[in-house]
Amino acid sequence: MALEAAKEMVRRYLADLMSEDWPNRITVYFTNPDELPQFMEEHKAFRQALADYHFEVEGMVGEDDTLVMWGMVTARYVAEYPIGQLKGLPATGERVGWREVWIYRFDGDRVIDFKLVGDSASQLQ
Repeated sequence: MALEAAKEMVRRYLADLMSEDWPNRITVYFTNPDELPQFMEEHKAFRQALADYHFEVEGMVGEDDTLVMWGMVTARYVAEYPIGQLKGLPATGERVGWREVWIYRFDGDRVIDFKLVGDSASQLQ
């Protein structure tokens, strides 16, 4: 996949993921249907715990078959999140934010590998 096409696909995915209708809009991005149920369950819990979810893209670069995007996540922590660094922390209703880096690898027009690196220390502040 050409770099500009990969960037556009990632931008569309992010917009669909942040939409109110995200459960109906993101399924087209999953090339392995076995991964979808777990993602849906985890992201549903994420959205219930972190209201007003937004990812502000700060940059995107790519080379060969790899695209890296980074930015800032913001949300309001309204319910306990049962996964990761926030697990067990009481919800405060306050705005929270942290930085994330998303790394994609492509084979043609398919995503074959995805990694997310988050600044978990700042989630706890």
